[in-house]
Amino acid sequence: MGLLGNLSRFLKMHGYHQQLGLLASIFVLAFLADHPSAKQHDGTTMCALYEAGMEESTTEYCSAKKDDNNQSVDVEGNYMTCFVSWINSSEGIVQKSTQGCWLNDETCKGKKECVATSSTEKHLFFCCCDGDNCNSNFRAEIGAESKHTPHRVVPLQRFDDADTIVRRRENESLDEIILYTLGPTSAVVFMAIVGYFIYRHFRPRHEPRHTQLPTADPSLTIMSNGHGYSGMILPPRPALNLQLLELKAHGRYGSVWKGQLPDRFVAVKIFPIQDRQSWLAELEVYALPQMKHDNVLKFIASEERDDGDSAKLWLVTEYHDRGSLCDFLKGNVITWADLCKIGETMACGLAYLHDEIPSTPSAKGKPAVAHRDLKSKNVLLKQDLTACIADFGLALKFEPGKGLNETHPQVGTRRYMAPEVLEGAICFNRDSFLRIDMYACGLILWELMTRCTAVDGPVGDYRLPFEAEVGQQPSLEDMQTRVVTRKMRPALNPLWNKHPGLYGLVPTVEECWDQDAEARLSAGCVQERIRQLARTINSQQQTQLISDQAPPAQLLQQQQQHYMNNNLNSTPAPVIINSSPVPQPPSSLYVVPPSHSPAYAPAVIDVSRDARLDGCLANGHLEHHSGTSC
Repeated sequence: MGLLGNLSRFLKMHGYHQQLGLLASIFVLAFLADHPSAKQHDGTTMCALYEAGMEESTTEYCSAKKDDNNQSVDVEGNYMTCFVSWINSSEGIVQKSTQGCWLNDETCKGKKECVATSSTEKHLFFCCCDGDNCNSNFRAEIGAESKHTPHRVVPLQRFDDADTIVRRRENESLDEIILYTLGPTSAVVFMAIVGYFIYRHFRPRHEPRHTQLPTADPSLTIMSNGHGYSGMILPPRPALNLQLLELKAHGRYGSVWKGQLPDRFVAVKIFPIQDRQSWLAELEVYALPQMKHDNVLKFIASEERDDGDSAKLWLVTEYHDRGSLCDFLKGNVITWADLCKIGETMACGLAYLHDEIPSTPSAKGKPAVAHRDLKSKNVLLKQDLTACIADFGLALKFEPGKGLNETHPQVGTRRYMAPEVLEGAICFNRDSFLRIDMYACGLILWELMTRCTAVDGPVGDYRLPFEAEVGQQPSLEDMQTRVVTRKMRPALNPLWNKHPGLYGLVPTVEECWDQDAEARLSAGCVQERIRQLARTINSQQQTQLISDQAPPAQLLQQQQQHYMNNNLNSTPAPVIINSSPVPQPPSSLYVVPPSHSPAYAPAVIDVSRDARLDGCLANGHLEHHSGTSC
């Protein structure tokens, strides 16, 4: 051990810290030099071994064989071959007697097959051969007749015959065979463990055990790490004073915990070390300039933790007690106002992600970002039911002048995959990936509508998109058949026609999940449509409420007559309550089709050019949308 310590200190002095693990390999190689397979004799190295009492054959290393004087036969000049002896019974059954290594028999040299050419009176056969395990297969050829061993071979329980030429090995035992087989393996495992602990003991002490990566820091330095993502280098900082409280969810990319910092609750997403690329992908998105937005999950910190047994990658974000939209809809129904708030804020966050903000003298620009795994599980709800988008493990950023490095077209959740993704026919450009997000956006709006109480009638149980058709775990083939081949979409509830808001939202949903990707709406357009729709329906409901509280028509006629009698020389002004015809909108307006219910007039939503521009502005910059205009 003193030699090992001196060698370790020498390597450490010369900066070879990473080479200490090779010490274990040196000892292992030195030990293997004494393994039975390291022979000094000539000829065969190993043979099939069988003795009376054994149930089946094993392997014998010839270098481990000893002679009658208990001396090793593994010396220079000796020549080892293999042999086997057996009996062919009258029933045609082969009873194997003995197998193993054979010493210094000139008649066996050079024989590649074990073939017996003669037998004793008791049908005892013997053959030898030259080659590793060549005695595993054997046969008898007596004269011109060739007798191959039948398929049924049984061991001979007892064989003692003075006329046989089989040499019995008196000094070998099963214990010695086990020792020669398991001993070297155990030694190799032991030396590997010792080598690992030697490396852990002598590795540099200045390596931080906790690497703090606050990617929201503007001083962040991003460098290529050779894996398609960016590494982040910062001065070491103390580990977070963070306590995990409760496991909230567990998925393919890790687990999500509720945690506590000294001043607040946080969400902690823990990645296993093999999913480092997903962790880095999220950090890369959060590290982008101008990524702070009310409808994008707020990043707090990240940390790589090594407790000595396994490394974990932590991502710390804001905690929202309501959880994901998917989980919320499972246990709650929503009003029309709730639907509008969730849908509009979700579209607002998605529009901000998709938006490319150019650089200014005072701030760096933000590239467009495609989420690529948008679904109700990845939309979180704040306490006031505003939405924020989370989980950027598959996100792609589109920096001007730079191409896509490595892009896998079929990623995401199958039931939310757009037709072109399922078909594998994606154009690898920015607009194509943004339109994929808009398809998923349409499905999420459909989920919201299925749990809305705005219509008279029962609200069904929550179901995921296509759950009624393909179940909980759809295959890729199931989704391809329904979405690509049959062009199916989730069913629209006929009761939605009885509410002007839901009825007016249907065209937006259908344009989001359009089969033609280029015909889909942009996120900014969806946001503006929902905003205008909510404003119009609320205004109609207030007008209806005022109309319901107005005096009856008979009382109004009496008041008008009284007014005319007292003012005979004046011309009375007409009083018209809620009976004026709805003006025809100009061609630049999007008209929501009228409801089947006669209680509602057609809702006119102004989406002219000025209104579209008003809804497509983000942080003072005009948004360049990939889909159709509003």
